[in-house]
Amino acid sequence: MIKKEAGDEIAAIMPYPRRTPGATASQQTPKETTPSHNLEEIEKRLIAYGEALKSRDSLLKEAKSAGISEARIARLTGHSRNTVRSALASGVIAGSPT
Repeated sequence: MIKKEAGDEIAAIMPYPRRTPGATASQQTPKETTPSHNLEEIEKRLIAYGEALKSRDSLLKEAKSAGISEARIARLTGHSRNTVRSALASGVIAGSPT
């Protein structure tokens, strides 16, 4: 006979592993490793994303100066209004050194 402990029923339906009391998150789930050949591609994509953000901010500023409201810019771009406000408030202009 198997002794059941409290919570065994819940564990059977949980889509993720239960945490062991006192264990850190890194001890719970093994980290997935990315093959090294993908790292280069991922880094290139991250660099491109960073460059796109620079041009994004200047486009948002251009839209605002053209009279488009922050809320409308947020809807059109899919960014939150807070993100749009932050970009408009930043003194960074595309192409300038940071």
